Amino acid sequence: MTTKEATPIRVAVVGSGLAGLATAYFLTRNTRGVDVTLYERHAALGMDAESVTVEHEGEHQRIDVPMRAFSAAYYPNLVALYKHLRIGFDPQSFSFSFAHKTDDAHGGPVPDFLYRGRRNKGPRCIRRGSMARPLFWVSTVWSYLVMVILAWLYTVCGYTPHRRTFGEWCDSIWMAQSFVDELLYPMFSSIMTADMAAVRAMPTREVLEYVAHTFLYRHYRVRGGVSQVVHALTDHLPADRVRVGATITDVFPVDTHRIGLRYKASDGSQAEAVYDHLIFGSQATQTAIMLQWYHDHTQPSSRAIFCAQLLAQLRALHYKKSTVVCHTDTGILPPDEADWRDLNFVTPACKGAHDAYTMATHVIHRSPAQVVMQTTNPLPQLFPAADKTIRQSTFDRFVLTLEGRQAREHFFQRRGKRRTLGPLQGSPDGGGGGVWFTGSWSYGVPLLEGCVTSARLVAERILQQHDLDASHIASILD
Repeated sequence: MTTKEATPIRVAVVGSGLAGLATAYFLTRNTRGVDVTLYERHAALGMDAESVTVEHEGEHQRIDVPMRAFSAAYYPNLVALYKHLRIGFDPQSFSFSFAHKTDDAHGGPVPDFLYRGRRNKGPRCIRRGSMARPLFWVSTVWSYLVMVILAWLYTVCGYTPHRRTFGEWCDSIWMAQSFVDELLYPMFSSIMTADMAAVRAMPTREVLEYVAHTFLYRHYRVRGGVSQVVHALTDHLPADRVRVGATITDVFPVDTHRIGLRYKASDGSQAEAVYDHLIFGSQATQTAIMLQWYHDHTQPSSRAIFCAQLLAQLRALHYKKSTVVCHTDTGILPPDEADWRDLNFVTPACKGAHDAYTMATHVIHRSPAQVVMQTTNPLPQLFPAADKTIRQSTFDRFVLTLEGRQAREHFFQRRGKRRTLGPLQGSPDGGGGGVWFTGSWSYGVPLLEGCVTSARLVAERILQQHDLDASHIASILD
């Protein structure tokens, strides 16, 4: 394969989550003439940076932090990429429980509702308290069917409420409020790792599409952890092109197309490098900080005006903190071990607490000697004990809103089922070089599928700009 460029196209990818790793892979796999350098501020590549290794029954087991499960229907590009990389993944049939926590109760609460999953033994559902009332159960089944049927019809027909929040839609549809408040919102709060207010503020279209593409579909998890995904995506890159522990300290223009980076290396030394393209795989909040430096260097110019537009849209994307704790503290689980499930959800007992999170505890490894768990957004009164904590991590998680979706469309546009890059990708004149953006926030509900989808769009556009063959990307994902 040949290129018209006398020298390799130099590309910097900032951030090594799945979006950054996939972009680097698509640009360099089976492509000559592209020189990619990965920058990651942490000591390990981002997708696996917070994961931990524990000893369980005499073997070392890798635990992904946070937990990542996916369905084939909603994650087609992710599944295709994993199959191409020969990454094994196993079907999951999660059992789960729902409980409510009062401030004065000690220890884990008794669940009101338990579901055993498809492959486990025992009663499929157990209902207690208010959830045991026949009227509650009938209204719950009715509400669930209404939501799923409408989600499917909207998605198939190509129409969904475009300018309504999920909360507004739930208030207007024939669904029981008890189902919405006690089951639906807590479940989505766990999936999105966001509080109830953020769940209500999400655009209806994206939520219903997620429901339509996950209902009755199997879910999967990577066998052995995502560390093998990181290895498969980077093993072909030269070691000096993977710069972990590197903190970007400045972004500046070099000429009309090239961009410079200054960074602090892992050994504390200062360095700089020049690139034809700069791709951000980092969170929008972090990206905005680095772009502000670039903006300050370009004033006054048309490039500064373009950069100001970028900053305005990036700052319209909202993030919230999420805490994940790996631990062995069974005191936060239901008091009766028979009530323990794979996923144990707990919400505050006060109704209408839309600023509250759903606490989700995933029982990962269980034996008579030890139970290893991962709890996301633990409630203050159910925080795992410090002496039983393996690792505590904090993440900034993107939360989609109507405003955020409008801002997102400046970077990623939707034409029916087809997705393309928006006007704020690349250079302001549409020529060579420029600044590009990828991430989970690019598509639908912010999950791993958006990482792969955005990586594909950006990599294809850059290769096409330089008259390089990008057909290998379609052969991987289509």
